[in-house]
Amino acid sequence: MNQVSPLAQLINVYSFIVLARVIVSWIQLPPNNPIVYYSRMLTEPLLEPIRKLLPAGGGLDFSPIILLLLLRFIAGLV
Repeated sequence: MNQVSPLAQLINVYSFIVLARVIVSWIQLPPNNPIVYYSRMLTEPLLEPIRKLLPAGGGLDFSPIILLLLLRFIAGLV
């Protein structure tokens, strides 16, 4: 049986947090909502550098997609 490493498990949990942030942005909860606050606090340190590297997407933020792909790649390595 193939066991998942703790790092891979952590990456999976973080991926769900990134997905939650995307969904919350679609729902447009108030900025003072705890879900919005904590999802931003946990994801923004990795999303912002990606945004700086990406060209403007006409109002669309592709940084979560890039981050999720990077996380999947890293999870595949561990």
